[in-house]
Amino acid sequence: MPTGTYVRTKEIREKMSIACRGSHPLGISPTMGKFGSESPMWKGGKRISGQRKTAKRRILGFIPLNQPFDGADAHHIDKEHIVYTPHTLHASIPHNVWTGKNMEKINALVFRALEFAS
Repeated sequence: MPTGTYVRTKEIREKMSIACRGSHPLGISPTMGKFGSESPMWKGGKRISGQRKTAKRRILGFIPLNQPFDGADAHHIDKEHIVYTPHTLHASIPHNVWTGKNMEKINALVFRALEFAS
């Protein structure tokens, strides 16, 4: 063996291989399962998620209750009807028409703004 350098012999490499079996430098273990489309958590990728998003949008109706204006967002007050609201108002409260999260709050603000504008 040369002085000052470290050479791993075949025997040392085999011992290290056995000792490190199952470990991965990124923390990924072979027992975690497959990756990509082979994974049990696979949901279809970009194409399928895009199709799912489009299908959800097709379910929502688009019956406007007021006229659009510059800087307006279309806010669904339910799954059929929309009200055009200023973007700042629409973005002020995070909400979700599918789960109902904060829909009562945002709808109250929207209707108050509509009464004020009339």
